[in-house]
Amino acid sequence: MNIEEVIKMREYLCDERKKAADHFMACNCNQSEEAEDEISELIRIYDKRILPLFGMDSTPCLICQKPVPGYEPERCCDGFGCSCMAMPTNPCVCSDACGNALFDINGSYEDRRQRHGIARFGG
Repeated sequence: MNIEEVIKMREYLCDERKKAADHFMACNCNQSEEAEDEISELIRIYDKRILPLFGMDSTPCLICQKPVPGYEPERCCDGFGCSCMAMPTNPCVCSDACGNALFDINGSYEDRRQRHGIARFGG
């Protein structure tokens, strides 16, 4: 497994967490809430145990994948107080350039990275 596969797996887990949250909001069932919690725990384990094996001891920037030391997600609620679904209010970006690319809402993170001329970390 290379670093690109590791990053894709983390993105997959984040997508699955969002699907579980969407499903919970749609049907208000406990299974979806439990699935969302389990996936969130998998992401925490992934960040703490898998990323360090590949030299990434912190959460990667959403745009360029550069490790962001000391990043701690901040949330406005537990996901039930508003429509945020407990997503962080402070997205993980490493620079102002990546922050600007993140808020250019057209296309995937990869499309945004390329459009803003930002190099991918590590290659």
